[in-house]
Amino acid sequence: MQDSDHCSCGLFEFSPVPTVRVDLQHGAPGRLAAVSCEARSLFGIQDSDIEQLLASELVDAQSREQWTASLEHVASSTDDGVSTVKLPSLLAHMRRLPAGDVLAQFTSTGDNNLADRILDEQKQFRVALLELGELAHTTKDDDDFYQRLLERTVEVVPGAQGGSIQLAIPDTTTFRFVAAVGYDLAGLQQRVLDRQDFFRDTLSPKAQIVTDLTVDARTPEVREWLETIGRLSEIQSNVSAPVLVDGLPVAFLSVDNFVAPDGMNETSVEMVTVLARLIGDLYVRRQLEFEIRREREAFRHLALHDPVTGLANRRQFEQSLEGALAAAGRRSRPSAVVFIDLDDFKGVNDSFGHDFGDRVLGATALALQDTVRGSDIVARWGGDEFVILPGRIESVEQVTELGARILARFADPLDLGDGVSHLVTMSVGISWSTDSRVGPEQLVRTADEALYEAKADGKATVRFRKV
Repeated sequence: MQDSDHCSCGLFEFSPVPTVRVDLQHGAPGRLAAVSCEARSLFGIQDSDIEQLLASELVDAQSREQWTASLEHVASSTDDGVSTVKLPSLLAHMRRLPAGDVLAQFTSTGDNNLADRILDEQKQFRVALLELGELAHTTKDDDDFYQRLLERTVEVVPGAQGGSIQLAIPDTTTFRFVAAVGYDLAGLQQRVLDRQDFFRDTLSPKAQIVTDLTVDARTPEVREWLETIGRLSEIQSNVSAPVLVDGLPVAFLSVDNFVAPDGMNETSVEMVTVLARLIGDLYVRRQLEFEIRREREAFRHLALHDPVTGLANRRQFEQSLEGALAAAGRRSRPSAVVFIDLDDFKGVNDSFGHDFGDRVLGATALALQDTVRGSDIVARWGGDEFVILPGRIESVEQVTELGARILARFADPLDLGDGVSHLVTMSVGISWSTDSRVGPEQLVRTADEALYEAKADGKATVRFRKV
């Protein structure tokens, strides 16, 4: 016989009822296609026997004719055929699978309802597994995801009346509560649990039934907290399993029964084991999806922002300007664009290097942002040129005041950090219009023309043009 701990881990393999799947479609008719761990133990089947063994060899000679006829009857059924064959000391319950194979489960004589009950439990469990897989895709909020996952777990695991999920805190040996059923989650989240506080090993992958939840290593504060918030003395039996990723526990799944020490059974153990592994797969998937979302946001930010100053780039400014002009036209409001060019910036790069020049650009960007209103958009147009899109212009006086405020802000040297300062002067051109038919290109071009007038008039000044 083979120890069930050596069997592959899955819902079929861990079925608490001895189960075999019979292949009636390929090769030798009636060949065993799969054998659960309990069936291997019951019939003394080794791994090497499975490919050669016929299902009929599992039963005594007197029962083989009825066994074979029942197999063929179930296999040929147009619906989910069901048949039961009475064997010496055993009942074989057969069901047709969608692929045409036959599933046979064995129970003791006189226990006719056991297989049907467990089949129903497994059906509910399979449905829950599918739902939980879908839940990982549809639920974006992590807290909601773990809470809903736990609620479904408590519904399908036999004997479960409450439970919790705890996530490991990276680079520590502690876990924090992220979901709870039957407990005050807010109270549980007031503390974290260290591995030494757990009532079982957090590295053993298979779920275990535990009825004694006392741990000597717990501090008095942790004991009191677990008694009052964690209902520790009320738990009669527990089934729990770590969620392992690359051999390390990233979470801990625990379900509880508050009625009887035997409230949990082996089916509970196997289901929690499978669920813990499913949670591990979903955890990895969600981490990957989070990284993908973060990378997409980073790429989106790079696509719309200048890497040197962090300001909006030319592309984002043009998009914002188009939308602002449309809104201004609907409300019959003036619109404006401010075009800025740093005076003699080439000399800064030539004399001090491009790294120093980038520091000057960064400090200029911060100063411009400090000067404008929160609704205004500051962008780097390119090189040493900046543009500003005022969020709301009501009059030409506002445009004039903005130009004066910009020059005043740069009257003193800018602080570049590390005790270094630099005086920045700039020429400013501002265009404004009350004509709703004016387009983005025309407004920017007019501001640029005003800028060149400021350059021609001696720099460090502001010039205005109406479109």
